Amino acid sequence: MSILTAPDHLDPELRGTAGRPTAEVRIRDLDDDRDVPPGEIGEVCVRSPSTMLGYWGEPELTAVTIRDGWVHTGDLGSVDKNGCLRLHGRMGEVMKTNGIKVRPTDVENALLTHPEVAQAAVYCVVDDDHVEHIHAAVVVRPGSTADSGTLIGHVTAELSPKHVPAVVTFHDALPLTGAGKPDKQRVAARHTAVRHNTDRRRRARTGRVR
Repeated sequence: MSILTAPDHLDPELRGTAGRPTAEVRIRDLDDDRDVPPGEIGEVCVRSPSTMLGYWGEPELTAVTIRDGWVHTGDLGSVDKNGCLRLHGRMGEVMKTNGIKVRPTDVENALLTHPEVAQAAVYCVVDDDHVEHIHAAVVVRPGSTADSGTLIGHVTAELSPKHVPAVVTFHDALPLTGAGKPDKQRVAARHTAVRHNTDRRRRARTGRVR
């Protein structure tokens, strides 16, 4: 769908992109069907003779994914000034918290601009009242003195107070995907497991678990 040429790999700015599209690409507004201007983020939709025709035996999923010949990928992306596609995570990762929509990658990128942060994974935690909260797992560089307050202040300055994580946890290392990126699903699963164990111990102390 996109390509970076050999010379492009020598440009640090271009290396951070998915390259120039080789198929028709439109970036669709998340709330309606209009195309957003260059630089703005929306859903990546693609069309070409080689895109799939649909899902075998799943007409409903096909109808949702493929509309008017366009494949709605579920990826968040933008097209930059060089005509390159930049990816910003998945639509399903977007959180509705503090009255706004928050993309985890925006908060991750803000955290990574702090000189003492080596890795960051941001994910959603839903509480018992079905309220979504921003959680961040970070790995800091050796000798770092940064604490959660420091990083929350940094995100506030980089983005806004509404983007700050409700919880920041510090780790020696984060699990990685096959692509070498922090595996947010595994990080979130660890949080869920710890939470369930804590709740179970709490119920046991009150005599509610046999």
